[in-house]
Amino acid sequence: MAEEVPSYGQLQEQVAKAANRGRVTRILELGTGTGVTARTVLAMHPRAHLVGIDESAEMLAAARRVLPAEVALRVARLEDPLPPGPFDLVVSALTVHHLDGARKAELFHRVANVLAPGGQFVLGDLIVPDDRRDAVTPIDGVYDKPSTLAEQLAWLRAAGFVATTAWLERDLAVLVGDLEDQERGDMHHAEEEIRALVSAETAAWNTRDASALAALFHPDTVWPWPPNPAAHDPMQWVIPSEGTTASVGRPPGRGSLTHTIWFITGGRRCV
Repeated sequence: MAEEVPSYGQLQEQVAKAANRGRVTRILELGTGTGVTARTVLAMHPRAHLVGIDESAEMLAAARRVLPAEVALRVARLEDPLPPGPFDLVVSALTVHHLDGARKAELFHRVANVLAPGGQFVLGDLIVPDDRRDAVTPIDGVYDKPSTLAEQLAWLRAAGFVATTAWLERDLAVLVGDLEDQERGDMHHAEEEIRALVSAETAAWNTRDASALAALFHPDTVWPWPPNPAAHDPMQWVIPSEGTTASVGRPPGRGSLTHTIWFITGGRRCV
């Protein structure tokens, strides 16, 4: 394959780089082939247990000769049910482009289902480039069914991933899909809500109008102000671009993170 795919070695390096995240104990590889990608990823996570699937028994036999004995290899197609998770990392290189668009999108949903909360999907593959002159990898048009970068990012996001492009070289790309856990997702969405309300609450801060400020965050409810931290079990995080720490409380019996919000700036309460 290295002879057929320009920048093959670089793609493998970028897949391994993208997969070099925090603590990883279980890895699923889609399309293990002869074991090239598995070896590079395991070099990053030597204590992780890897499960690899491929539709070719012959290729898996070659992979068996170069991979550690504890690696589990299974003959399976991408369309088959995936091995049961949860996995911390799912990785694939130069395999998913054999699926058409609908099957790619469906696979991305199944990958999300076997990932642990906060897990990651690293996909290195052939794409349809925006500029036809960048289509340098030969394809047969039948078995090879690459999609555009934009399409695959959209399918990843539809499956629940925070999707980004880690590397792009002509008709090759490495995409990363991060599956946020519930707490991180709640924090992310709450932070977005806070950013959207920053300009609206400025007047309320300036006038120290507690009722107006509370109404901004929850129009039909006015909570006691300032809130009682002991009663609200506050959570805190930093909005880097604002240099501001926000404490978000959950009033008893209510689930929304934004029912009561107050800010601490420069170590001093604003109200």
